[in-house]
Amino acid sequence: MKVALAQFLYESNTFNPREATTELFTHGGTWLTDPDAVRQWLRHSDSQLGGSCEVLERAGCRTVPVAVIMAGTPAGRLGAECYQTIRQTLRDRLRAALPAEAILLHLHGAVCAVGEDDVEGDLLAMVRKELGFRGRLVVSLDLHANVTHRMVQHADAITAYRTFPHRDFAATGARAARLVLDGRPTVRTLVKIPALIPPTVTHDAHGHFQTMLAHARALEQTPGVLDVSLFPVQPWLDIEDVGTSVVVTCTDSSQGQRVARELATAWWQQRGAWQPDLLDWTAIIAQLHRPSGPISHHPEHAVGGPTSASAAARAEAGPPLVRKSAEYGGTSPWFLVDTADATTGGAAGTSAEAVAQLWPHRHDLPGDVLLWVVDPAAVAAAQSGATHFQLGQQHFPIEAEIGFTGECRYRARGSAYTGQEFSSGAAAVLHSGRLRIAVTTQGALCADPAFYECLGLKPAAALAIHVKSLLGWQAGYGIAADRGLPFNGPGCTSLDFVRLPFTGARRELFPFTDPTPNSLTPWQST
Repeated sequence: MKVALAQFLYESNTFNPREATTELFTHGGTWLTDPDAVRQWLRHSDSQLGGSCEVLERAGCRTVPVAVIMAGTPAGRLGAECYQTIRQTLRDRLRAALPAEAILLHLHGAVCAVGEDDVEGDLLAMVRKELGFRGRLVVSLDLHANVTHRMVQHADAITAYRTFPHRDFAATGARAARLVLDGRPTVRTLVKIPALIPPTVTHDAHGHFQTMLAHARALEQTPGVLDVSLFPVQPWLDIEDVGTSVVVTCTDSSQGQRVARELATAWWQQRGAWQPDLLDWTAIIAQLHRPSGPISHHPEHAVGGPTSASAAARAEAGPPLVRKSAEYGGTSPWFLVDTADATTGGAAGTSAEAVAQLWPHRHDLPGDVLLWVVDPAAVAAAQSGATHFQLGQQHFPIEAEIGFTGECRYRARGSAYTGQEFSSGAAAVLHSGRLRIAVTTQGALCADPAFYECLGLKPAAALAIHVKSLLGWQAGYGIAADRGLPFNGPGCTSLDFVRLPFTGARRELFPFTDPTPNSLTPWQST
């Protein structure tokens, strides 16, 4: 069997006005179409594409990986020209690989472009209609995909990551490859749940989402069911038909409907527990002065309700989250989790909230605190030798010494995106008291110690580390969730969805309203 493969990953946040250009892929991410370059990349990266090729080649298939196109960071919609370039590249490279018995695409599922809200659905339609492909078409998606009827109609099988923070790229690729090899005709069943779920309560290792994943794995043992995937959607999409999804790939349409409806109903019944657990800065600063003690979650310091996390065991296998304590000298740093300005969710990274809150305490903190702001003007000022800066979207005034200028380019070494190279552009590090403030010209997809290390900083020795990441920092740094100090602030990844300018039908979603469960209606491919 000959199988053509490609990987295109990007995530849109429609509340970020910045349109993505091809430079976000070619300079900050990965853009490979040369077959030898793609093969070389596979040898050094933990990826869906690599996991697929390994399984297919072991089964005697001829694999033709034609492209790897990945952004260095999420942002807003793809610009129209950018999307047409990506679309044409994938079309041309796949056409050159035909004829083939199967095509396997590794996509994200939450990409919007100017003029196209369903990029993945459009790409799958292109494969079927423009390339005229009638063979087996299998797709893997991020579990934050916004699954559409068009995706379900054109793909013969759909699977998704089963970990968040994401640590199962290769495992997902391997699972998708097995769906290629299965070969049986399928029916795909989709149930959309009218809800937006805070990503911070969708950890695979504990809490209610871990329970849902375990439920899905049990139902996957049903005869005729090939794959059951859960999609707590990327919530920062102000588009039609956005929502959480259950997708079942099976050989029996009645079983598919039953399994999808059972899971969707159980998930919907959990909605009262979907509350983020955020801290105010009084609690955070107090915690930094007792670095070896547990987090004090007093009700008066909580923002957004009680946590839904529990000590339940992990569900799906992936690299362990907690690294041996030796790297951190026995005491792990605290992590200042900037939930509203998470570049991993498409925010710009330009908020200086953490800098502003910690600035009055910079001289009396008991250790170094590593902070980060995306601010091209501050980088330029540092390069010219300035000592006074107006940081971030707040234009927060500081005076600082320059500790580093150069490029922020690094290769991830944690449990997520292992071996992949990222760039946050030109960078500088500003020193004042115990604060070490990294300023860069662009954001980053990956929260990993290599980010700060490439700037000459030592995260393992820090009192606290600022991350613009919702959960990915736990995989990147190998740290358990209880070292996180999550806070709200300016930015377009706020977990307070009501404060964001959702429009039209999106206002009918939970938590804006509480729709009736009658909306949990299965839709099946034909």
